[in-house]
Amino acid sequence: MARMRLKTAIQKIQQYFAPLMVSVELASPITMDLVLADPVSNELVTLLGIPCRRTVTPVQLYQLINLIETQVEARQPGLFSKHVVNRIQHG
Repeated sequence: MARMRLKTAIQKIQQYFAPLMVSVELASPITMDLVLADPVSNELVTLLGIPCRRTVTPVQLYQLINLIETQVEARQPGLFSKHVVNRIQHG
């Protein structure tokens, strides 16, 4: 399966969650910290210690987006309902 660099995966995550702003900082070689910001309301959701690798497969990217969605929904339940954000369709 084709792998992509983490930088490319982050760009895809930013596109996926648009119009929300996504900032990512590598916390360690295997984790990243992510901030999802609503530019309209200035709401912020910070996710620390998200597992990552230097390269990811499309399946791993899907899993990463799913993890981000799950954690954001747990911390800020209404954030996605305010915007038309691409949503992974489960099941």
